[in-house]
Amino acid sequence: MKPPADASSADHRWRPTCANRWALALLVALGALSMAPGPVAAHSGIQSYVYVSIFDDAFEGRVEYPIADLGPAVGIDFPDDPQDRLELAHERAEEIVRYTDRNLELGSGDATWPVRYDTDFSLLETGNGDYLLVRFTVDEDFDETPRTFVVTYSGIIEWNPERDALFVIEDDWGSATFDNGSEHLLGFSVGAETQLVDLDDVSTIESMSEVARRGSVAVDRLLVIISMLVAVIAGATLGDLRRTDESHTLRAALVRLGWRVGLFTASAAVTFAAFGPTAAVTNGRRALAVGAVGVLAAAVSVRLERTAAARAAVVLAGGATGVVLAQSFALQQLDRSRPVLATLSFAVGAVATMAFVTALLLPLALLLRRWKRASTFADVIFVGGALAGLIWLSERLLGLRYPLRRPEFEIADAVTSPIIAGAVTAIVAAVMLRRATTAPPPSTPAGPVGDPHDEATERVEA
Repeated sequence: MKPPADASSADHRWRPTCANRWALALLVALGALSMAPGPVAAHSGIQSYVYVSIFDDAFEGRVEYPIADLGPAVGIDFPDDPQDRLELAHERAEEIVRYTDRNLELGSGDATWPVRYDTDFSLLETGNGDYLLVRFTVDEDFDETPRTFVVTYSGIIEWNPERDALFVIEDDWGSATFDNGSEHLLGFSVGAETQLVDLDDVSTIESMSEVARRGSVAVDRLLVIISMLVAVIAGATLGDLRRTDESHTLRAALVRLGWRVGLFTASAAVTFAAFGPTAAVTNGRRALAVGAVGVLAAAVSVRLERTAAARAAVVLAGGATGVVLAQSFALQQLDRSRPVLATLSFAVGAVATMAFVTALLLPLALLLRRWKRASTFADVIFVGGALAGLIWLSERLLGLRYPLRRPEFEIADAVTSPIIAGAVTAIVAAVMLRRATTAPPPSTPAGPVGDPHDEATERVEA
């Protein structure tokens, strides 16, 4: 006859049927999110666009021409191949710049500002056709950033009166506009080629809040960072389940989680503060290669037994996270307006999202910790993180390309989605409540239990 299971061992188990239901519900939620329609392309294919960015150190922008209209307007027969189109545009750069300069003017209303054009054109491929990007810089020394100015644009419109164009403020600290790719401010059409731009001014707090939101989005959209954070959480809460000493307790796991997440965040803050404001990390491939190394370090930390070694791996992962965030910061050119305030705001947004992800995954990790095969989940995260790190590293260093970009964004969005967070929290609570209400009472040994002292006395008397 098997001895009855004691209450302590029963507390670390839950019914597989509950696990199956939880997993099924989570997969359904993730599937629904992944099938949601993505954002609609901002470019219509029949409109040209004038973008302007106002920084502390420059007033610059670009004109985006639809190739299908630019060719006949300038008299260039562009080929179908995108690379051949770009090469031909560079060959005919003088004509394209002359056409743009003739159809674009910026000024104060009383005087026209000189504009310098960059002949290093680039091509933007959209679902509605390719666009040629012509960048420019206003070559004027301003005592202070202009908030009101006049723009005249007639490109493509003068060739085809049925066409129109949109004016977009892409970056402007004063109006809390950053990396705006689609929300236009004004339009140009026949008879309305000249427009007055009057920018609103918002408070510094509002601008900082918008930059903080972009720091939050940077974490939310980068699966490299999410993968490192998931591995750190798993290593703290699930990585100790094979041990039998005092470090196996729930309290020890929570203390370990606090230490590791704190070290991860502090390390990320240090490297971001070092590289973010200086825009030192602008090469995306190198930054993400560092991120891939961080994913490998975070994955290894899941299975490191020694506390010092595990913390060192977590610090390395956090440092890599800071580098990836610095590259995102520089890519959005947030360092070019109020760099100190922008750096601080971006960091606050990123840290807040990391704290949110930790709070989101903690109930799930604690629930899995109570399952008898919880260490299997730690193994899966270790293997999966190591494999993902190797794939990303080979992609960045060897120039390989895997069709994973869109799934990466979808998975990262799913992990940090408030909808998924609410669903996971509700499911975890339901599973825990079901287990608490259906768990059998602790077993008691059959028959009377004698006093060990009396039993020993009887043996001595005998």
